[in-house]
Amino acid sequence: MKELDTFVKIVVIGDSNVGKTWFLSTFVNNHKLPEKCEPTLFDNLSTQFVFHGIEYELSLWDTSGAPERKKLRCLSYQDADVFIMCYSIDNRSSYDNIRFRWLKELRRRCPGVPRILVGLKSDLRSKLTYPLLPKDGEILQFDIQASAFFEFSITTPKKHADIFAEAVRLALLKKVHVRRQSCCMQ
Repeated sequence: MKELDTFVKIVVIGDSNVGKTWFLSTFVNNHKLPEKCEPTLFDNLSTQFVFHGIEYELSLWDTSGAPERKKLRCLSYQDADVFIMCYSIDNRSSYDNIRFRWLKELRRRCPGVPRILVGLKSDLRSKLTYPLLPKDGEILQFDIQASAFFEFSITTPKKHADIFAEAVRLALLKKVHVRRQSCCMQ
């Protein structure tokens, strides 16, 4: 019997300044807010995460949303188990770019890899005149065929666990599917 693969590579993509780095760093640092958050060119974080009683090593790849960093960003896509596609609820263009930029990039380079859609900065909604609503995220999830949709705020850290549990679940399903496809009966 083959041993369970407990390594999961998760790549986080989306426009610059939507909150990807805060999202990942608060997860890895047990919900502590970083003192300051620099724009990311490329970062790789690692953490342990327990899912259904089994400890998984999550390799979290934080990518730059800058168009001029495309070549570097695409190098991080190799062997990804799951993509988390992020937009900010206070930035309509980051939402639109999920469909018109990021989805195209993933379909071309990584077809078949599961995707999770996450709307970041949901704590800002009450302060905005025209924020993106949860219904907008649900519509986009359906349109891009993402496996799940979540909204996230640094004020509700429990959502981290929900999002990464779903990422691990999708990665396991992908690995089982790939293993079954590579088997042949003679």
